[in-house]
Amino acid sequence: KKPKHKLCLLSRFSTAHLHTAVDAIIETVDKADARSSDPATRSCFERIRKLAWNIARQLFVTESYKDLGTLPQVWIPVQRTLESNTIPMDDGKVSIRIWTGRLEVYADPLFADVLTHLLENPVRYSNGTVRNVVVTCHEGSEGLDLIFQDDGAGIPADMKEKIFAYDAGRHAGIGLFICRQVGEVSGISLLETGTAGKGARFVIHVPQGSYRFEGASEDAPQLPVTPSLERFVVRHRTGATVRELLSIEFPLADALWTDYHNTTGDPKTDRIFAAFHEGQVVSLARCRRHPDGLEVDGVFTPASQRGHGYANAAVWGLVEACGQHAVLYMHSVIGLEKFYGSFGFVPIDEKEIPPT
Repeated sequence: KKPKHKLCLLSRFSTAHLHTAVDAIIETVDKADARSSDPATRSCFERIRKLAWNIARQLFVTESYKDLGTLPQVWIPVQRTLESNTIPMDDGKVSIRIWTGRLEVYADPLFADVLTHLLENPVRYSNGTVRNVVVTCHEGSEGLDLIFQDDGAGIPADMKEKIFAYDAGRHAGIGLFICRQVGEVSGISLLETGTAGKGARFVIHVPQGSYRFEGASEDAPQLPVTPSLERFVVRHRTGATVRELLSIEFPLADALWTDYHNTTGDPKTDRIFAAFHEGQVVSLARCRRHPDGLEVDGVFTPASQRGHGYANAAVWGLVEACGQHAVLYMHSVIGLEKFYGSFGFVPIDEKEIPPT
């Protein structure tokens, strides 16, 4: 800790001196520019001025992250961190849907800035080409992938690594460079795996032991329910709002499921998605994690709420949150094949279902 403290102290002194030098350069150029009438000379002054401002900008970013790796790691609630972000104004034209309500990541405190940077990037710099930004997570045998996906222009194949370079240029180059550095301090990697022309797809890989789902174990305490800002409320075409229930809300699902085989939820294995109307849960759908796959069940709407498409809303939320990066399995009565088929489910032989 002592060497790190000394390095940080030296860094602060160096940064302060550099800021002073850059300010002096800009001031000198401005004075010389004011006295010059030669277009070529003034063009050179403008070039020097831009370079100086670029140095100032990079100094500011470097100064912002001077404490990287010096502070203890903390548990960062992903969805709450993202929803506390101030997204650039876009007149509501970009639909932002975040499906990570129960996920927490153990990382350097500055990792919160990585999350917000990846969320606001497509809104701020897409030039109007992005209409949807979806944030999901997928658990695998080697850890968890946290995925930020949009439907914009995407990243060309030859730029997928270059965008993380320190001098990548444009608006977000140094931002993505630092995002990767911040992640690596905590053993977290960052890649871009989207398809050019179809959208960008940033994948944050979090190793086992560095993530948890609230309420799923004794060392993962429950999170309290807090209302989302209007900007982040997910609305279905039926008018219902859709979100994943926190573990503290599982009793709401259990009460609704009393008329559905007395089904109950388990925070250790289940992700429960609910459609809400006028603040009340009106339909449910569950994604249950088995050792060999994900099962969809518990799709239920009380008789008093049927006929409004609320089940459609709950299943839509589940499929977008859980089914974009994994295969979902389910048993269904024959009469509902068309309904589930509209979400991408296809009939298979029963022997193809994973054993558990």
